[in-house]
Amino acid sequence: MSKTKQQSKTKTTALKMPHRTAPLPDTLTPVPGYPTKLCIYKLAASSYWWVRYYDGKIYRRSTKTEDKNKAYAFAKKFYDEIQLKRAQGLAVTSKTRFEACAAAMLKTMEAKVARKELTQDTYDIAKLRLNKTVLPFFAGMDVVDVHYEKLEAFLLMLSHKGGAKGFGKENEQLSSSTVNSYLKLVRAVLNQAFKSRFIPAVPTFPTVNVADNARGYFGTREYSDLWRRALKLNGKQFDVRKIPDKNGEEGKGQFVETVKGNNKGRLVRRVRITHDLHELVLFMVNSFMRPTDLKNLQHKHVQKVERHGCKFLVLNLPPSKKHDKPIATMELAVKVYDRLTRKHKAAGLGVGVNDYVFMPQYSNRDYAYKEMARQFDVLLWSTGLGKCVFHGT
Repeated sequence: MSKTKQQSKTKTTALKMPHRTAPLPDTLTPVPGYPTKLCIYKLAASSYWWVRYYDGKIYRRSTKTEDKNKAYAFAKKFYDEIQLKRAQGLAVTSKTRFEACAAAMLKTMEAKVARKELTQDTYDIAKLRLNKTVLPFFAGMDVVDVHYEKLEAFLLMLSHKGGAKGFGKENEQLSSSTVNSYLKLVRAVLNQAFKSRFIPAVPTFPTVNVADNARGYFGTREYSDLWRRALKLNGKQFDVRKIPDKNGEEGKGQFVETVKGNNKGRLVRRVRITHDLHELVLFMVNSFMRPTDLKNLQHKHVQKVERHGCKFLVLNLPPSKKHDKPIATMELAVKVYDRLTRKHKAAGLGVGVNDYVFMPQYSNRDYAYKEMARQFDVLLWSTGLGKCVFHGT
């Protein structure tokens, strides 16, 4: 026999041989008195009998015995265990539990954060919502049993006041966009289960009509009012005080200009307006930056450019919400940047490449951002152009 024919015969023989973990056909035996989908069998990799049951997916387990009668008894208990967990709405195996798939989904998100495809904040919010609201509702469930009716019940829970525990105020009605974000999180878990071949398909989800609420904006006159008022407020100090009503109950915090001897109500905090506020308003409008990017803006991210007689800045900001392209500013942003840098240098603050452009005195940039927000709150209150949220109170 030629070498080629011998190799072909060897391959054919190998293909006909069952895998060591596959059931030996001659040993497949249905359990008497039970559905034919419940059977015991042997395999080449073990001397024990094994039990197998098919119920939309295959469940198998070793009986840990070579005695056929004991294997029958084990198979019956195995079947009863599956039926009991099914009746209770629990997962038959731990790896197909909803929480196990949620943990796998979070691992996938962690990898995306490491690759800078997701922000850390996005991951933290997803983890918080899972632990506080989603997992308590779906705990112990098999992903196979998460159907439309269960998703509809979850939506009903979210739609009632206080339904989403641990996120926002306990008795606050969730907005439709927030409810929709919870459903997207559940869908992400079931997508993970589908990719792991635990479910044949992702179930149909109930729909939530999300209103298209465009963000507010300032017109030309309002913008002018803001930067002019910010200039006038520079150096002034304001109190946030909670003043009791006629029943002695504290209301929401309100701004009052700091005056010596004014002890009315409880002092929550004091806010001093700095020159940064005026420059911040001008710089944001002329640089097209998002407010949250201001806290991370360092001098090394700023490049001065002069082209065809026009001066502007090129900002190479750290990636944020998938935005990683340079920003070309308007010409006024150059003047603001130079003015701000001179003032900081005169005040003895750092203006090196690794120093921050806005409020460089604060190494904690989250705190710096809160300071910016508090000063802007005062500005909105003073101009009557917005609803104050009193950051940090």
